[in-house]
Amino acid sequence: DITIHLKPKENEYVIASYEELRYVIWRHNLKLLIYMGGATNECMLHRDTGINRFAGIDTKQFPITIVVLEDCSSAGGSLVLSDSLFSIAMIEYYKQKLSFVSSSTDIIFE
Repeated sequence: DITIHLKPKENEYVIASYEELRYVIWRHNLKLLIYMGGATNECMLHRDTGINRFAGIDTKQFPITIVVLEDCSSAGGSLVLSDSLFSIAMIEYYKQKLSFVSSSTDIIFE
């Protein structure tokens, strides 16, 4: 359990390491990762389960598409930029270097 307010369902994973994430992707033959929530400058980028590992640092890359939901993510902690401007800058960085960026309202599963 993560907290009393957030408990995974029986068929959901709680992933704590890059190796676990790679295993789940391989096990289910996933082709799409959608990142949302958390900080685009920390959680989604530099953590062990972050995008950096999939977007070039890992020499054993998976053929996977990464999409960041910009309306479900934020960035903060810059000493130079406001949080809103820093969020925009991080999303632009993702667009240029790491992933596709979309809005949650544009994602349709069929």
